[in-house]
Amino acid sequence: DTAVFDVKSRTMLFRAPGINKLSKRTTAIGIDSTLEQKSREGFGLAVADMTTNLDAELSRFKTRVKEENVAKVEYRAGYSGGAINGYFLLLAFGLLLSRLKFRR
Repeated sequence: DTAVFDVKSRTMLFRAPGINKLSKRTTAIGIDSTLEQKSREGFGLAVADMTTNLDAELSRFKTRVKEENVAKVEYRAGYSGGAINGYFLLLAFGLLLSRLKFRR
């Protein structure tokens, strides 16, 4: 899950869940490798689902800010944007997945 809070008011502004459920039957002999593989695959799919949900929730939140005034957006002097770029996160996630694949 990703949740965005307003710290000052202690209010949750929006959340974006990431869910995936994989199933595969296996014999007891190959259970460890099957569970590990399905765990990695399920995690990747859940993160992809969460990313899609986060994009949709952020779009809805932007609309609510404009139309319903649910939040006040202010930029402080010296503000330069977010701490982490979205492309950097995608690159880091891709590197993580490729590293997991090569560990096999």
